[in-house]
Amino acid sequence: MQLPMKSPARRHFLQTMSAIPMLPVVGSSVAFLATMPAQAALSGKGRVNVEFVPMTAPDLSNAADMATTTVRSQLEIVPGTGEKQVHNLVYHAFFNTGDRVPDGNGGQILAGGYYDIQRRPIVDASIPGKERHFYSDSP
Repeated sequence: MQLPMKSPARRHFLQTMSAIPMLPVVGSSVAFLATMPAQAALSGKGRVNVEFVPMTAPDLSNAADMATTTVRSQLEIVPGTGEKQVHNLVYHAFFNTGDRVPDGNGGQILAGGYYDIQRRPIVDASIPGKERHFYSDSP
């Protein structure tokens, strides 16, 4: 049985990954994107240039921008064909504090929840009949 040949794109990917320091994550991600060939490169049309366009800081006079996670940065991609593509970046939360999330054992756990040394939830029982698990909404 003959093993399939490794493609030049796969070889380039592995060479690129082995040459990039993995920390810091942001630096390696940018270097990885800047050197990685995309579909245009595979079809013989040249390299792909990738650039992150930063956003300005939120306006201190705009309370809505200060109270939420605001993202206005962009990703510019210019393939070998020269057609610039601009993608707006967005923020999506994985979960919020107080949400029920998987615990890794098939159950769920309260994100940010407080537990005692025996792993029992610390409960707010100050209102009879409305007991609730304490959790923190700050890092």
